[in-house]
Amino acid sequence: MILKNHKLDDGRLLVVVIDKSLKGTKHQDGEKQLDFTGDFYDGEECLPEDAGDSLRNANMINIAGKEAVRIALEEGIVLQEDIKMIAGIPYAQAVLT
Repeated sequence: MILKNHKLDDGRLLVVVIDKSLKGTKHQDGEKQLDFTGDFYDGEECLPEDAGDSLRNANMINIAGKEAVRIALEEGIVLQEDIKMIAGIPYAQAVLT
């Protein structure tokens, strides 16, 4: 998995977790697109348990890929109905309280 923490100006933490296989790729489904080529996703490789720890401490999350979504579901951070699909890739975004 790839993990990147984005510290926002207001002090909140946006955590991005994607499956390693998605890094550097683009996926199109009609007018919808997932683009993992930018700096936004240019994080560090991590273990699933480290991703879970970071997701639990986030104020906002952006996750994509089967493994990343599985971890977020297991941690109770997102629900199945929060998961969307584009080009067969599951993803979710959430603001956590």
